[in-house]
Order: sequence, then structure tokens, then C-alpha cells
Amino acid sequence: MNSLPWLLGISIQFSLLLVIYGVGLVDLDTGNFASTISNYKLTLVEFYAPWCGACKKFAPVYDKVADKFRDSHDIAIARIDGFTHHPISAAKGIKAFPTLQIYYDGDSTTQIGFKGKRKAADIISEIKKLYESKFGKYKETVEVDEDETDDVFPWQSSEPVEDKLVYLGKKNFTTVVHNKNINVLLTFVEEDSHACDVT
Repeated sequence: MNSLPWLLGISIQFSLLLVIYGVGLVDLDTGNFASTISNYKLTLVEFYAPWCGACKKFAPVYDKVADKFRDSHDIAIARIDGFTHHPISAAKGIKAFPTLQIYYDGDSTTQIGFKGKRKAADIISEIKKLYESKFGKYKETVEVDEDETDDVFPWQSSEPVEDKLVYLGKKNFTTVVHNKNINVLLTFVEEDSHACDVT
């Protein structure tokens, strides 16, 4: 019993060190979603699912981004298991994993979809640009390493997708495939290719 106060003291000191020196990637849930976002001027949130192959592939990239903003007082890099915390995902209109959303001014009710590329260097640059467009010069130093320019998703292209491309799911598969007025070329994509459909 005498060791309990000592262990409690170590636990409190460790928690304080995390707050003082930064936390890197912040894990969100239904209990801390709004309160965590309220502490930052800009929060980038990844909605992911633990079973999603694309999320697993993206995880090392997102960890690098979080590490770069570890000591930031204004920017948080966070994630939430959108499958487990489905009410939040549904309320935010999340349709696939992984999905990145930006929250400004501590407001967890209004989000903007992240439209940038999914390379660590590109995400870091885009976050700084988004921050500076709203709050002025970002004063903290965030350096990008050479290896962070590797493309995790080589299928991604900056070219616009033609309107004739349709993603099929449970709701529209039969209707589209059996439509006699159109020609359909089906391409089956493995689960871990780029995104995991929520619907």
C-alpha cells in the first residue's frame, strides 16, 4: 500500500511531461472529441477503421506528420476510430476510411475536407499553408525529411477523374451493372488499395 502514492506521483509527472513536451498523435473518442479540438487553432483529424487496409498503409505517413507537429501549441494531429465511434463518423458525413478533416478555431462542429495529397511532406506543407491562410505566419519550425516525399498511394493522381467513373457499392451495384443503356467495365479493387467504403 505504501507504494501507491509513489506510483501515483510518477503517473502524474509522466502525464505532465506529455502535456509540456507534446503528444504527437492524439487519439480521439466520443468523450474527448470536442474538448481536444477546442484546445487548438487547427486540428487535422483522420477518421480510420482498424480493419481497413488503406488505413494501415497510411498509418506510418500520418505518424510522421504527427511527429512533426508534436510540440505545436496551435496545431494538433489527431485520429479517431470512425468504425468504433460510428455516431461521430455519421454526424461528420464520413463515407470512407481513411478520411482527413480539418477543424479551425477549436470548433468541432464545422469541418473542411482535406484535399491535399497523402504524402507526409505534402500534408505538412498543406497544414502550414492552411494555418497561415487563416491565422498568419506559422512561427514554429517544421522541417520535412527527404524520405517523407515517398508516395504511399501510387494510384493517386493529380489528374481530374472523369464524370463517367462510378464507384460501386451495395446500394448501386445491381442497378449499374444491369443497365442496358451503358457499357460497364468492372475493376475489382482489393480492400487495401486506397480507401475502405463505409456505406
